[in-house]
Amino acid sequence: MTVAVYAVGAALLAVWLDARCSTPSIGRAVAHAAAAFVVISLLPPALHALAVEEGTSLRLTASLVLLVLPAFVYAFFALCRLMRSIAPLLHLR
Repeated sequence: MTVAVYAVGAALLAVWLDARCSTPSIGRAVAHAAAAFVVISLLPPALHALAVEEGTSLRLTASLVLLVLPAFVYAFFALCRLMRSIAPLLHLR
């Protein structure tokens, strides 16, 4: 349940952040999507190194707030940017 709550919260934060930004170019949106893929790919090893090795509840909570939430926000933000840059090409806006 914690992951679902973090994912929904991150999606809401990403939509809010995307609404405050201008429409990106397709190249920048793809670059954001590639960077988000790298960030999400590096998340499990980082979590394992920080939280699982010495699994105190403080380290687990800190890793959720400082690593997982920003990574999820950035992944959803990249998705929003990609959708906003492709929408005019599909005549959706």
